[in-house]
Amino acid sequence: LNPPTRIPVWVEAGSLRLPPATVPLICVGPGTGVAPMRAFVQERDALLKQSVVVAPTCLFFGCRKEKKDYLYRSEWEELSLPGRVLDPSTGGFFCAFSQDQENKRYVTHCIREQGSIVWKLLSQGAYVCVSGSSGKMPIDVFAAFGEVLQTQGGMSSDEAKQWLKKMESVGRYQVETWS
Repeated sequence: LNPPTRIPVWVEAGSLRLPPATVPLICVGPGTGVAPMRAFVQERDALLKQSVVVAPTCLFFGCRKEKKDYLYRSEWEELSLPGRVLDPSTGGFFCAFSQDQENKRYVTHCIREQGSIVWKLLSQGAYVCVSGSSGKMPIDVFAAFGEVLQTQGGMSSDEAKQWLKKMESVGRYQVETWS
């Protein structure tokens, strides 16, 4: 580039909103989508350190390869210790590495596997925040939550979709994606 070349730049406000600390939170952040989730988790952990009551927090993170792409690994491990924000006895931290095995494994697999925790938090009024690629991920994550509502909550497919759509309409199911 040669001066005085102008490059257009703009900043857009994010759409994700952190619920009050007293409300359970389920975060889904595959790949770089984990960045806003990291901020949410750090905020809640800071509140815990100030002896503020913080509702259970759960984070589903995914990346391609554990050895290459596991962003903030040591931080997640520390935040998952008993008494910390991602304490496995109340919420937890769950990883999926899509290319470390023959059959791809995504955050949706973890959501389904942790259905009892997910259902418990959803039935307590949890917010769900999803962030990442705008490809298939948001649709697949929505479907995984729907399956949990069916298997753990005893809902029909239509009831589960209506439950999630209601959460969306009141801001309890938030999605921020990009391509």
